[in-house]
Amino acid sequence: MTSQSATDLSRRFTHDTRGVIAVLTALMLIPIIGAVGLAVHYAEAVSLRSRVQAVLDQSVLAAGRTLVVTQNKDTALEALGRYFEENLGNVEGVRLTKQKADKGQFRVEASAGGTVATPLLGILGLGAFDVSANSAAAIDEVELEVALTLDLSSSMTGSRFTDLKAAATDLVEIIDPTRDKPFRRRIALAPFASAVNVGPYFDDVTDKSGANTCVAERHGNEMLTDAKPRSGAYFEPHINDSEWPCIASAISPLSSDRDGVLQAVADLRLSQGTAGHLGTAWGWYMLSPEFDGIFKGDAKPGKYGNKKISKALVIMTDGEFYKDYVGTMHSEKQTTTLCANMKAKGVAVYTVGFKMDDDSAIQMLAACASSPTHAYLAEDSNALRQSFRDIAEKLIPLKLTD
Repeated sequence: MTSQSATDLSRRFTHDTRGVIAVLTALMLIPIIGAVGLAVHYAEAVSLRSRVQAVLDQSVLAAGRTLVVTQNKDTALEALGRYFEENLGNVEGVRLTKQKADKGQFRVEASAGGTVATPLLGILGLGAFDVSANSAAAIDEVELEVALTLDLSSSMTGSRFTDLKAAATDLVEIIDPTRDKPFRRRIALAPFASAVNVGPYFDDVTDKSGANTCVAERHGNEMLTDAKPRSGAYFEPHINDSEWPCIASAISPLSSDRDGVLQAVADLRLSQGTAGHLGTAWGWYMLSPEFDGIFKGDAKPGKYGNKKISKALVIMTDGEFYKDYVGTMHSEKQTTTLCANMKAKGVAVYTVGFKMDDDSAIQMLAACASSPTHAYLAEDSNALRQSFRDIAEKLIPLKLTD
């Protein structure tokens, strides 16, 4: 090689930047890859955290409902773990790190944690993102007023009556009436057949007296409202006879006495006829503040519109409502109108049809219910009891809390 050739080669080498650009490009790719990886895995971490939080929230609510129903902390925590695992899916490394249940406050707490693998960020020393979530559910500070309108007509004889008592007992035991504020929970019973027996309240609501304490509907403009009994709005006494006798089981107004309510359920007796509109009406009246001059003390209903008071009516029947006394409006029509009027005042209405085969009665119950999820049709004993349990769970006001 001549000296001139060597000089030219050296000059070309020192001025050729292609290798430098390649090296610089390679070096620049490291932070670019890191930035892209960081964005991707950060998004994954955020998404996973949101998913874990949502599943954990629903898990503590499910465990809270289980605690209400079973009154058993261990069973509630088992439900918490099962719900979390089933609904989170196959997410490696994420697990429950804390579980606690307090039966006294119906409170369930839980924490979960895990990691998101970040292989692209290994070159930056970031092997994983930590993901954590905390949640708690507890009974809301809301008073609960529930009235059960129960069909005691002769078609409920035999196992149907036994099943009804068992289902009503389940609901009472789950709601667990108590005087303790701010969680006071009270239950009323409005059994019906051809009439409703108002017991010691007969004189006050009819402005009359008599040995027969059953009533029919009232006449006039207030027939389908919850206006307080007064001149022009008193109830008509029921005329007792062998075909349409006065039902023996009287109404039981709102009570926080758990044992007393359970005993009232146990003491229910069948009768004849199905004037379901009367049972529906008296279930409403025992929830209505318009009747606070009739039902006093522990039985006194709270005011409408109070966000700290939840009111609900449960109507249970096994057939058509057919017995009425006015003659101008069928029992089922009266019932749907009563339901509409009480729902307008904030009363939630649940309906339970038991072994129903009458289309008009099924439609009436659907129309009465506050929503399709408030209407139940039970074909057997187990389904009836499950319907009442489900309603009770919905009625217990659980909420997510700190």
